[in-house]
Amino acid sequence: MPTSPIHTSRNKMLQPAIPESRVEIAGAFTPNPNYARGTVLGIVTATGKYSAYNDALADGTQVAKAICKYDIRVDANGRVAFTNNGAINEHGQTFPNAPVFIEGSFRTTDVVGHDPNGVADLGKIVSGVLADGMLRLT
Repeated sequence: MPTSPIHTSRNKMLQPAIPESRVEIAGAFTPNPNYARGTVLGIVTATGKYSAYNDALADGTQVAKAICKYDIRVDANGRVAFTNNGAINEHGQTFPNAPVFIEGSFRTTDVVGHDPNGVADLGKIVSGVLADGMLRLT
């Protein structure tokens, strides 16, 4: 008898350029309307939670630590919803954290919010240039 899946995910994720080279962990996030997949993340010192990397700040997020794997929305309580073009998943589920990459090789064209200092924090450009190259997280 044919069956249909209960849940199908249409959420796109950041794909490493070399899939076997990646290491990902679960990370808690600070409340923010949206984080796009590929967003460079720092850790807010006061909370220990991920937030968008910003080299101009002095709250811990000035040091790039990871890259967001999925498009997510974080509510005021820090609960994560996986999104697809801004729409929350069909079941409205939220979670305490979301996966982030801490090692791997990624196309810089897939990474959001990086700059030379953030790249130096994360690893290095192993080929090409900042705007169109290969970033190796170490």
